[in-house]
Amino acid sequence: MVRGSKKEQYEDLINKQNLQDSVFLKGKIPNTKVPEAISEFDIFCALSRKESFGVAAVEAMAMKKPVVASDADGFKEVIEDGKTGLIISRKEINKAKDALKKLVLDEKMRTKMGNNGRQRVEQLYSWNDNVEKMLNLYERVRCDNEH
Repeated sequence: MVRGSKKEQYEDLINKQNLQDSVFLKGKIPNTKVPEAISEFDIFCALSRKESFGVAAVEAMAMKKPVVASDADGFKEVIEDGKTGLIISRKEINKAKDALKKLVLDEKMRTKMGNNGRQRVEQLYSWNDNVEKMLNLYERVRCDNEH
C-alpha cells in the first residue's frame, strides 16, 4: 500500500500529465525485493538534497542502470558523472528532465553507463573486499591502542 503525506498530490500530478501508463507509485519496497524492483527500471533517478552515502545509486548501478542524481555528497561519491550516470545541481534541479530525456532517447548511452556502473560497483563495493578492509582497519586501530 502506498502511503505518505504527498500521495494524493503525486497521483494528481501523474493524472494531469497523463502518465498513468509509465509512472507507478510502489510504496515501501522490502529489502529483499529491491533488485526485482530496480530490474523494472530503464533509468534510476534520485534527487535528494542530502545523502550521506548513495546506497540506492550503488544498488541501481549493480543492476546495470544508469543513474540521474542530484549533487548531494553521497551521490557524488559513488557516481562518476558522464560515465556511470549524470549528476544534476541541487540548485538547478529542473535540469534533471534534460538529463532523463537524454538517456531516454539514447539507448547506447544508457547501456554504456549501465555497464560502467556495474563495473564500478564490482571494483569498489565488493562485500568481501570491504569487510576485509574494515577488519584490517580495526586491527590497526587495536594495535595502535595497545602501544
